[in-house]
Amino acid sequence: MKTTIHNITEALERIDAFRQTDLGQHATGGNELLSIMVAAHAREHEEQLRMSELASRVSMSRAAVTSLVDRMEARGVFKRVPGTDRRVTFIELTDVAWHSLREAQGAELEAVA
Repeated sequence: MKTTIHNITEALERIDAFRQTDLGQHATGGNELLSIMVAAHAREHEEQLRMSELASRVSMSRAAVTSLVDRMEARGVFKRVPGTDRRVTFIELTDVAWHSLREAQGAELEAVA
């Protein structure tokens, strides 16, 4: 069973590796980086991430998350996906962003081995 310290260390290593990628260069602030990591976690677990959930998970207002997603969408990192209920919008990493993140994780694993 993984300990909390191990999980934190693993997360910091993933973030460091991610920062070295082209995609990581788009995360100019902590909230953007955290948002990317939250979206990656959702995609990894095949979960849909609502805008409101993202706001909650990164401790930002919905308005601030909307602005953040606007910027990240313009950079090709996020895409909005309409829900079946028109009041719901999901956020996903673009395929390019997902593959860039996966490559960073692969590089990290090679460095550890």
